[in-house]
Amino acid sequence: ISQRFGFRTMEVREGDGLYVNGSKVMLKGADRHSFWPDSGRCLSEAVQRLDIETMKDANMNAVRMSHYPPDAQFLDLCDELGLYVLDELGGWHQRYDTTVGTKLVEEMVTRDVNHPSILFWDNGNEGGWNTDLDDLFGQFDPQQRHVLHPWAIHGGVNTGHYKPYEVAKALCSSNTIYMPTEFEHGLYDGGAGAGLEDYWKIMSASKICAGGFIWALLDEGVKRPDNGMIDVVGNQAPDGIVGPYREREGSFYTVKQLWSPIQILETNLPAKFDGTLTVENHFSFTDASQCRFIWRLLTFISPDRTNSSDDY
Repeated sequence: ISQRFGFRTMEVREGDGLYVNGSKVMLKGADRHSFWPDSGRCLSEAVQRLDIETMKDANMNAVRMSHYPPDAQFLDLCDELGLYVLDELGGWHQRYDTTVGTKLVEEMVTRDVNHPSILFWDNGNEGGWNTDLDDLFGQFDPQQRHVLHPWAIHGGVNTGHYKPYEVAKALCSSNTIYMPTEFEHGLYDGGAGAGLEDYWKIMSASKICAGGFIWALLDEGVKRPDNGMIDVVGNQAPDGIVGPYREREGSFYTVKQLWSPIQILETNLPAKFDGTLTVENHFSFTDASQCRFIWRLLTFISPDRTNSSDDY
């Protein structure tokens, strides 16, 4: 066979964080299903590439394969374009028995083991772990990647889902790496970008938080063949950061701003602003001197001005 592969180190330093090639990283990602309105779970290379480009355009650097391994082509593109991956044993809320699970773990790991983009294996989804399978992943993975239990503490990482703000705040001050593999549930945009800023302030300031994954990437509506409308079965289809054809919605732009690797710390400018801004670099490997900046200073009309033709 002919197969591309790469080299890099990946460490989980318990009580500290995640390190790729010796540099500490924060994972900023979304949970992604394989889905397209016109073809369901059957995707073209163009759609696979579009998903990765959409996530990177939102300043994400990671994706969780919820809740099954993706097409091998998607992992090839993650290697090529640069996106960290949590590869997940198929399942939802039920665990596999050991006989069936053993076969599925072997098939997943032996197929995907050479992808450097994969940082972790997920042993199922929330409520779906068979702990007898945990040690099996390493039998087929020479790199001995860590195994996660989404929604639980395992291997030195707490992946707890949808924690209330005060609980998340406490976890960000604990001694266990905190990395929710689902948070900011985007149904009706009640989470995702709408609630991200408050959580991300405490998460990004924490020395123990390793990032998180927003549920979910996209609205999974099916294009009906009878009338051409997008059907989401009420609210039963996942509601995500982008539309079914990856249309940018409000949350997309909020996530893009909050997860920008270059942040300007000033929130208010002095009356005699001289053009000096404080820039903070959140890149893992890129120095800010390698970046190019274009900025404009705009004066917006105050809402307390009287309406006149000059205001428009």
